[in-house]
Amino acid sequence: YLHGIFEYLKGYLETHLPGVHVFDLQGTYLPWVDFRKTGLESDRMIQALEEDAKVGLDHGSWFGENGAGFERYNIACPRATLIQAVEATVAAIQKRPSFRGIP
Repeated sequence: YLHGIFEYLKGYLETHLPGVHVFDLQGTYLPWVDFRKTGLESDRMIQALEEDAKVGLDHGSWFGENGAGFERYNIACPRATLIQAVEATVAAIQKRPSFRGIP
């Protein structure tokens, strides 16, 4: 079940936000996602996620300066919940003025 949810997350984000990279699971249900190529600075990314998408993630910046631009999703949830969060994430990022529209 978790692997299916992970595959959805990876496929949806990497399709709708090309250049965004979802790292493979490493014995946990908290995959890392690299959003640095979106053109949004870490604070703008957090603002888009929390204020626009209404999604609460683990922000990479909490783990130190090198984590800026990364986010972690908790995929140990109902599939419908994750789908809603991922779709809201994409919509919030795409509407930001500084979004690069990654090629």
